[in-house]
Amino acid sequence: MSDKSMNMSKTWLLLIVTAVFILLIFFFREDFSFVNALKDRGIVFLWLGGIAFFAEYIDSALGMGFGIIMFPMLLVSGFSPVEILSAILFAEFITGIAAGWGHQKAGNVDFKPETRAREVLKLLFITSILGSILGLILSSRLNVKGFAIYIGIIYIIIGFTTALSMNLFGKYNTTKLKLLGIVAGFNKGVSGSGFGPLLTGAQVEMKIPAKSAVAITSLTEGAFTFFAIIIYSIIKGMPVLSLIIPVTIGALCSIPLAVWTVADLPKKSHSRSIGIVMALLGILTLLKQLNVI
Repeated sequence: MSDKSMNMSKTWLLLIVTAVFILLIFFFREDFSFVNALKDRGIVFLWLGGIAFFAEYIDSALGMGFGIIMFPMLLVSGFSPVEILSAILFAEFITGIAAGWGHQKAGNVDFKPETRAREVLKLLFITSILGSILGLILSSRLNVKGFAIYIGIIYIIIGFTTALSMNLFGKYNTTKLKLLGIVAGFNKGVSGSGFGPLLTGAQVEMKIPAKSAVAITSLTEGAFTFFAIIIYSIIKGMPVLSLIIPVTIGALCSIPLAVWTVADLPKKSHSRSIGIVMALLGILTLLKQLNVI
């Protein structure tokens, strides 16, 4: 077995153990009965985990897609928007950190001190926090539907230019990165979207390797979401465990497969896939806001 395969096997094993540990924590809580959950809603439990597995695989392999896939699927499954948001935030926190670590272990990125990836991660994390605070402050003054249309258009433009290997953002520049982080955080603060695809697509266009861009976005979003969870808990209270558990476990178990996919994908094919998926997300966003779907 190669060193890479050995590392991936260890990563998979560790994440499965972590998932089981999380499950056991809630199993022994007095206010939660896993046995009853399986008895009463076993199929739902597996359904939620399966959706999360697929959505997180796409997200951890291409740097986008978890929220936009999970939200409508959970909505039609009978959960309220508040319950869905809490589950997505918690899962993104856990999986973002895990995916960043997995990509590092697989050699898709190098987060060691003094590396460019470390610099990009730090800049995007700090500026996205600032942008999200600004977005939360101004969100009540903005037209949410109009803002979603703007995000859809941005997705389409950057998606197509990335897929066609066009350079919309120019060369790597820390000032551009800071602005990118602020805009992505602002988008997230206003609408809850417009974060992952924008960060990933723009990094690729600035000639940051696609593998690194996906890893940086995953880890940035994981760390960023930690603060969002704190704010959510203060405002809305503790999230719903019966939804968080299957979503988080399903998403967590997909990460080794996603990391392995990124490690094996050719650079050009990976960049093109990111662009195509981003453009498709933009088109879907526009169609939804225009009431076509």
